[in-house]
Amino acid sequence: MEVDKLQGRLIIEKVIIKNFKSYAGEKIIGPFHKSLTSVVGPNGSGKSNLLESLLFAFGKRARKMRLKRLSELIHHSNTYPNVSEASVEVYFQNIIDTENEGFEVVSNSKLILTRIVRKNNTSEYRLNNSSSTYEEVTNTLKNRGIDLEHNRFLILQGEVEQIATMSPKAPPGDDNKIGLLEYLEEIIGTDKYVADIEKAEKELEEIIDEITSKKLRFEEAKKVCDQLEGPMREAIRYIDTEKESYSFKCLKCRLEKQKRIFNSEKIAEKILEQEKKLADLEEFFNQKRKANELAIADYEQKARELMKIRQEKLSIENSIKSYMQKDQTACEDLKLLKSTIKTLESEKESNTRRCNDISSDIENYKNIVPQKSEILNQIKNLRISKEQIFNQKASEIELITQDLQAKKKILESERAPIKREMAKLNTEKDSKINEISELENEIKSSDTDKVQVSQNISNLENTISNTQSQLNESYEILKQYLYINDKQAKIIQLKNLALEKNKTLMVIGDKITAYEREEKKTLNNKSQLSEILRAKIEKKLIGVYGRLGDLGVINSIYDIAVSSGIPGLDYIVVDTVTNGNDLINFVREKNLGKVNIIVLEKLKNTDRNIENFQTPDKRVERLFDQIRISDPKFKYAFYHMFGDTLFTQNIEDARRIALGENRYKVVTKDGDIINPSGEMRGFANPTRGKMKLIGQTNTYLEVDIQGLKKIYKEHQDDLENINIERNTLENEVNDLKNKDRELRQKINVLEININSLKDRLKAMNSRLDSLNERSIPDMQLLISKLQCIIEKIIQSLKKTEIIIRQKDMAINEIDAKIEETAGVEFKKLKDDVRKLNTEEEIAEKELSKVQAGLLQRQKDLEKYSKQLEKDIGELEDLLKKQEDLKKEKEKYSELAKEKLLEMEDYLKKENEQEKMIKELEIQKKEIAKEFDSILTAKNEAELKKRQLCSEMKDLKVEVQKWQIRLEHTIEDFRNMEKDYLSIFDGIAIENNEPTNPEHQSKKNLFAEERKNLFRPVDWEATEAELNEMIDKIQIIGEIEKLIDDELSTDRPNLNIIQEYKNRLDDKTQKEKNLSEAKQHENTLKNLYIEYKNKRFNEFTKGIREISLKLREMYCLLTRGGGAELEFADSTDPFAEGIIFTVRPPSKNWQKMANLSGGEKTLSSLALVFALHHYKPNSLYVMDEVDAALDFQNVSVIANYIKGETKNAQFIVVSLRYQMFEVADQLVGIYKTKDISHSLCVSPYSLKEIGNKNPIIRQTLENISMKDN
Repeated sequence: MEVDKLQGRLIIEKVIIKNFKSYAGEKIIGPFHKSLTSVVGPNGSGKSNLLESLLFAFGKRARKMRLKRLSELIHHSNTYPNVSEASVEVYFQNIIDTENEGFEVVSNSKLILTRIVRKNNTSEYRLNNSSSTYEEVTNTLKNRGIDLEHNRFLILQGEVEQIATMSPKAPPGDDNKIGLLEYLEEIIGTDKYVADIEKAEKELEEIIDEITSKKLRFEEAKKVCDQLEGPMREAIRYIDTEKESYSFKCLKCRLEKQKRIFNSEKIAEKILEQEKKLADLEEFFNQKRKANELAIADYEQKARELMKIRQEKLSIENSIKSYMQKDQTACEDLKLLKSTIKTLESEKESNTRRCNDISSDIENYKNIVPQKSEILNQIKNLRISKEQIFNQKASEIELITQDLQAKKKILESERAPIKREMAKLNTEKDSKINEISELENEIKSSDTDKVQVSQNISNLENTISNTQSQLNESYEILKQYLYINDKQAKIIQLKNLALEKNKTLMVIGDKITAYEREEKKTLNNKSQLSEILRAKIEKKLIGVYGRLGDLGVINSIYDIAVSSGIPGLDYIVVDTVTNGNDLINFVREKNLGKVNIIVLEKLKNTDRNIENFQTPDKRVERLFDQIRISDPKFKYAFYHMFGDTLFTQNIEDARRIALGENRYKVVTKDGDIINPSGEMRGFANPTRGKMKLIGQTNTYLEVDIQGLKKIYKEHQDDLENINIERNTLENEVNDLKNKDRELRQKINVLEININSLKDRLKAMNSRLDSLNERSIPDMQLLISKLQCIIEKIIQSLKKTEIIIRQKDMAINEIDAKIEETAGVEFKKLKDDVRKLNTEEEIAEKELSKVQAGLLQRQKDLEKYSKQLEKDIGELEDLLKKQEDLKKEKEKYSELAKEKLLEMEDYLKKENEQEKMIKELEIQKKEIAKEFDSILTAKNEAELKKRQLCSEMKDLKVEVQKWQIRLEHTIEDFRNMEKDYLSIFDGIAIENNEPTNPEHQSKKNLFAEERKNLFRPVDWEATEAELNEMIDKIQIIGEIEKLIDDELSTDRPNLNIIQEYKNRLDDKTQKEKNLSEAKQHENTLKNLYIEYKNKRFNEFTKGIREISLKLREMYCLLTRGGGAELEFADSTDPFAEGIIFTVRPPSKNWQKMANLSGGEKTLSSLALVFALHHYKPNSLYVMDEVDAALDFQNVSVIANYIKGETKNAQFIVVSLRYQMFEVADQLVGIYKTKDISHSLCVSPYSLKEIGNKNPIIRQTLENISMKDN
């Protein structure tokens, strides 16, 4: 229930305690009076337990109540030793005070807060008997006026003095303690700005650090831009040093490779010794294996049963996790839904406010419309009345001047036909004058025109003849341009041919690029093979087919088995012995090392089982049958290497088949090998890639790249010729098109000119005919007649003008008389009517504008009303969904509990099974003890052998690795030479800079060895020479480090221009980043200052109000003392905090540390009461706050509290009669048999009953005196 829907103030009606601390069973404490209730009782009776029950109900943790666990709150005594739970119910209600100290309970205001604690230290909240949470309880009571977070309404025993003795400010870094500053800030409400200020301050510090960092980076970038240079001498020195680096790297690679070759030969001898030892152990091992297998089988059976139990247990664990996760998901959904509901409620309130604002605007418009209409009607009525007066005046004037008007109309009617006649005469006169002018001009130009026209006719005839000749010539030329279509058809044909050539070039180019990339890779990895195949392509060697492993393909699943178990895949296949000898001579001449070959002519007729072979088991395959051979002639070469080697999935099948009745060589998919002799070989890192896999393309060495390049060049030349021919044709066509277009334009112009000339010729002939027909004397006679007519017209006009002038003078005299009769008033009236018409138009426009605004706001009201209805509907749906989620959460909680019980059963089964397995394991160990000793010896021997084989393999790999590294080093050196040659082409500067003598002496040790190191052949040495060189490897490493240091520290910049541009861009970007950061700093600084000002102003205002009330309260309580709240730092109250000083009566100003206990209590209470006035609470609970006061001060405090209970409820625990004598209700607490009880008594009822007890009688007399 929202607090704004309730009237009156909140009070505690009663408290029901059940099994709480010293209270056994259900105890009702109360009812409490609406004003002052005093709780009395001897020490140890349970008064403080009553207050602790309130603390417990209001959500305090165990440590806050001086307990280790909440379960310690449950009652325990000899009478009730096994109580399982305790609970506290606090009954709240809102009341309205009435006359004569009565009150009325506000309907629907009752609230029951319940908290239950159980033995397992769990607690539960309830509101009105419905399950709730601490957050919901806190929010509900906060809405009703009780703040549980700051709980100023609870003043416990010993805490009252702590208020006055608070430090001015909490010690830094201790969030659990608060000072007077923090205490007052919470009450005033300015603590809400602390987090914002700290956040803004932290962000400001961060942005300042960021600005400093960005400024340093900007300055550094600027410095680099200003100082960037790259000297040429350093580049030359760098190249020399890099050459030395490559020479020592190459020397080291050769030494390391040869060292590993010698080591591998020694390891091979040790492997033979280890294989002999393994054969002796194998026989004894088989005897003991069977006994051990039986023990293992029994043990594995029990282990499988245990695994099954664990799997079932794991399934239950997963179910529990699933239910708990769903329960957590429901919780998260509830939180999200609660946020959504809050947002929707905010939108609903916003739309409600909008509707109210729009309704207010509509009412305003409705009020304005009548006003505007009234103004319009007033203007209209005034205009009508003025018009009526004007019309009436006009009618009157017309009646007065009726005779004059009649005369005026007669004169005007007489004047009108005369004017028309005069206009007609003027028109006729002008016409005749124009005719005379034309006749005179015609007579003057007649003779000249005849000569000119004749000449023009002759010229036109010549021009037409010439133009027609040009037109005929143009038509003849146009016929020659008709073959342009043939050229265009040829161009289209050439374009299609060029497209086909381009497609072909793209395909061939892609192949060449791919093969060249493969060529580079192959050259890096297989120098001998590449030289042989290159010689084959160049026809230097014939009959050479290539490497055996490249002449067929296999599936990837056989890759490891074939690469590890089949020898000779690197052999070179040739057709005849002669060609084989040529190959050997070629390798010897090129110093390519040793080469192994297979001669096909020597392998014929060796196909004993090549076709008809049956595998001994369906689970194995012959590796030879899995090869896809590129040419049948290579079949014998592959069978020569593969033989009947079999392939299996695992080592067990391999061992069974290899050592069966008919022995075979068997290889597993992991590369393990078992020979027919029983020898076993395994690899830690099995070999791959010895044969090509299905889907891999041919290598560049298997393709005639030169032939492809030749074809590519031919197609390229053809395409170039096609493009040249096409371009030539296109230029010709474009030229012809331009000429054709120009010629056609010329023809059009000529045709237009001919037609125009013919028209002009025709007109000239007509003109000549007309001139010949004219007679000059006739024209002169006609001029004379026209002049006579004009004279007559002029005479008539003079007579007409005289008559019109007379008529005009008569009309003007009549108009003057009419105006004189109407007067000035009539003219003013006419102007007023015109002005009112203008005002009426303006008023009508304003009324239309207001009516349009009213219509728009009505539409807005309809729109937001619909949105409000939608929000209300969505809010109802969300609230329903919230209830469904709560039910779903409860369901998953129950399911999880059920699965936990089931889990306990499986844990018991698992423990029993583990116990059985341990017993079997002991038996198995005893049985296998002897077997293990043999197996250990055998395994150690096999391990030793595998280690040796692994070392052998590793050495081979390292030999290959060092060989590859050597080849890469040589290639990198050659590439480096090419790169620097292009960079420093034409530069010959000797590097005469002095070098370190010690470094140079070390380099000179290997002067001879470094000669010819970059040849693509192996460097060989005797063992004695090798041992001597190996001793120098360490020195080589030191030299390499020195060279690397020189290269890393002295590397010149060879691309200085691009580097400068990059640095400049970097500087510009960093400058921009710095500017943006400074703008952000200004924004944060303004926000920080705004928060600090708000906090300071609001806090200062609150402190002034509290300090004034504190001074008044302390003066009242001490009968003349003074108290002040002062800033420790007058410029910044938040720096050092607030100092609370008082001046007891007849004493000087004192700090709290110098006061007595009673004075501290009075000071604290004065501050509490001052804060009550600043921010009133409806409820206060105090525990023996008067313990340190004398009887006079207790009486003052009691009477003040009595007076303040008119608008608040006070529940005071006290042992002082001055306090409980003024109480409106007494709650007595007493203890019997270690169980606390309560009794509620009204002192006024005791007064009526009377009592012989002298103490009670004295108390009643005191009460009567206080009431009087």
